[in-house]
Amino acid sequence: MNKKHKRRSFSPDVVCSNSFLGLARSTQATYYNLCMHADDWGFIDSPRRLLAYLETPAKELTALLKAELLHQFPSGAVVVMDWQVNNSIRTDRLDKTECQKELEQLVCERGKRYQLREQIPAPSPVSGTDGKVAADSASVHPAAQSAAAAP
Repeated sequence: MNKKHKRRSFSPDVVCSNSFLGLARSTQATYYNLCMHADDWGFIDSPRRLLAYLETPAKELTALLKAELLHQFPSGAVVVMDWQVNNSIRTDRLDKTECQKELEQLVCERGKRYQLREQIPAPSPVSGTDGKVAADSASVHPAAQSAAAAP
């Protein structure tokens, strides 16, 4: 995480939900800690190293993955699925994530949960007069598009 000042917030829609409150207190604390160490996009590139630093057992990460509060990528990085619900960072203040490949696998509308692209149903093809299939207008966070395109 950068040395500059970071603000993190938590939405009652997430942390006061029955599913969150049903988690063990230690698992809830792990969620808060992971969120505090996440980058501006909600990614933690080395969650196991962070857990070791916090002296937190891996079972807490497993519980958060099972509760679908986090998603883990094959690289080992995790993302907070409700990041956009919890945090609203102005796009001109977002730092680029180190997890660009993982970010490209996600779709999110501002203020909503991340979704994995592979889990979004394919659009029904609509043919125009030229025979081309119309493009899907699924919302991708505008900053994610620009960050993914940035060098």
